[in-house]
Amino acid sequence: MHFRTRMSALPALALLAGLALLAGCWSDAIGPADGPLRFTTVAAGDQHTCAISTAVETWCWGREAQARLGFASDAPPCVGDACVEPVRSFGGQGLEALSAGTSHNCAVADRVAYCWGWGRWGQIGNAGQAYDHCDPIGGGLPQPCSVEPAPVALGFPVVQVTAAADQGCAVVAGGSAYCWGQNHLGQLGNGGTSPTSVPIAVTGGLAFEAISAGFSHTCGLTDDGAAWCWGSNDAGRLGDGGTADSRVPVPVIGDMRWRQIDAGDTHTCGIAEDGLAYCWGEARGGRLGNGADTAAVGPVLVRLSVGPVWHISAGDSHSCAIAGAAHEVHCWGYGFAGQLGNNRGSNRAFPDRAQVDGPFVEVSAGKVHTCAVHEDGRLFCWGSNEHGQLGIGTLVNQPVPTPVAH
Repeated sequence: MHFRTRMSALPALALLAGLALLAGCWSDAIGPADGPLRFTTVAAGDQHTCAISTAVETWCWGREAQARLGFASDAPPCVGDACVEPVRSFGGQGLEALSAGTSHNCAVADRVAYCWGWGRWGQIGNAGQAYDHCDPIGGGLPQPCSVEPAPVALGFPVVQVTAAADQGCAVVAGGSAYCWGQNHLGQLGNGGTSPTSVPIAVTGGLAFEAISAGFSHTCGLTDDGAAWCWGSNDAGRLGDGGTADSRVPVPVIGDMRWRQIDAGDTHTCGIAEDGLAYCWGEARGGRLGNGADTAAVGPVLVRLSVGPVWHISAGDSHSCAIAGAAHEVHCWGYGFAGQLGNNRGSNRAFPDRAQVDGPFVEVSAGKVHTCAVHEDGRLFCWGSNEHGQLGIGTLVNQPVPTPVAH
């Protein structure tokens, strides 16, 4: 979720008090949903999903491996490595924003950033944390992970946080951006390529209002509405007019001002100030939504049949947006597992309306699944469900939006 709202600094004592309060919340017992759930925000990850309820509790479901769900359980609705319905994670009280990566998550609570899950590359963001150890997929020695949220070692009030494949980033009060984790392609934006478990400032002295991390690149919006990206530029995903990787922020071409930007796996999408949606980068399968399969090194217009666009999300190989007066969900790109929600199993190079009535307030495109929050708080998910990431009580893929189990 990407905000363009500025927040003032908090006194140090208030920040420490908030940390102490939240530390007690994380130890709350987990449990399955035992009544009607309504949500305010959702984050679809690689093979899991997490969401914040209207009661300000965090619920996660899907693949349990590597502590990405914030708990370890063999009790129903978790069987083996799959939790097929929402389970309350560490009480969840206090979380205000949420972002899901491949196998870790990050959130904001009282202007402090927290991360949990897999930490092999330092993506938890706290070198001093006494980490748990999780068995890696495919065997080998146990690797660092955190079952409970660990405070990111920033030292500044946090405005917004984002989690991606193996890195995380945050915007702090005053607009500076910090990143941590994997950095082999310069996705941390600090001019180097070494991974770090300690947050490092993004180079350039830019004042950001929002930031979004993708698979191996990162993008942000500055306080004047300009878009900047850094990291891998394969297929032009940085949008700077070329394909050369960059270890520091480079401006997205087009001299446009932006309301939102979202970095996907190999492509990026955004909403311009005029309410139109644009994407750039890898185009295979139609993920840019412009009818072409040719990569774009700069923004190309998404061919939506309705407007304006209210919210956009770039996933692994598909994208979705909330658009039009009815605030309905439209998706495009790869559709083989039903992730477009249009009751088809094929790719779409132009946006297709997901088969559910709006109005929706937020959509999140994961690797091969999608989730969206309705205005009334109901949560719908669709697409791949091999690990229970749809939260509907089964492991069956769904080609149309399906309510998350209560």
